[in-house]
Amino acid sequence: MTNIDIARWEEYLEHRTGVFLSARSAHVKGAVARRIVASGAANEDAYWELMQGPGAALEWSLLVDELVVKDTRFFRHRASFEFLREHINGRLADGSIGPLYSLWSVGCSSGEEAWSLAMVANDCFNLAVEHEGYFAVQGTDVSMQAISQSREGDYGQQQVGQLTTGERARYLEAVERRYRIAPELRQRAAFNVGNIIEMSRDGLKYDVLFCQNLLVYFRKWRRRRVLDLMVSRMNVNGLLIIGPGEMTQWQHPKLRFVGKGDVVAYQKIIE
Repeated sequence: MTNIDIARWEEYLEHRTGVFLSARSAHVKGAVARRIVASGAANEDAYWELMQGPGAALEWSLLVDELVVKDTRFFRHRASFEFLREHINGRLADGSIGPLYSLWSVGCSSGEEAWSLAMVANDCFNLAVEHEGYFAVQGTDVSMQAISQSREGDYGQQQVGQLTTGERARYLEAVERRYRIAPELRQRAAFNVGNIIEMSRDGLKYDVLFCQNLLVYFRKWRRRRVLDLMVSRMNVNGLLIIGPGEMTQWQHPKLRFVGKGDVVAYQKIIE
């Protein structure tokens, strides 16, 4: 299909998800063309009408799966996870963690980031033998397919290559040539489909918001808006960690920068 109105679909994607893909027009064109054929629509205009009609939620999800780039790995930026480990251990040591410690993987894709957070938190809480609290991890992504994969917690050998031998032994179960997340972690994590640009300022607050390799797909003004919203969902003393280079020269009056090296981290100091 050569006569696809790419600009229309780029605008539609950005309007609904915030993702800005003008530099990947060929990718957008190919994704839309594949979904037109798969849906049985006669042409692009018929597919557009399908997407605007009632009951289009499933087709929209399938299109998003085609359009949104899913590039994720366990411990993708290891330094950020080790920074988090140090932070949690410090708070456990000084007794500033209450009965529930909550972590949120924002834009969790197929789950590797969320499960990595669970591994770090579990390591820390297992070492803090005198602490009787509980931790929980929430993963959110706009893609229904990605959330399904996250819940499944089933990965191939290449996907677990970033894990150390010890991490594999503690947290994975080998099933033939694949690996499944161990039950110990499964009971600590939940996943849901959600759109970060529609996030409410109200709702549950978290002790850790981890958001890497997501903001880079937004325009700069939207990145600032999303980050400001995230602050409203943080507990005091909570930590926000984003990817290196995803947002520069951003400040918020309720946060202080606590990152080091190439780790970009902020701690909430006041409500």
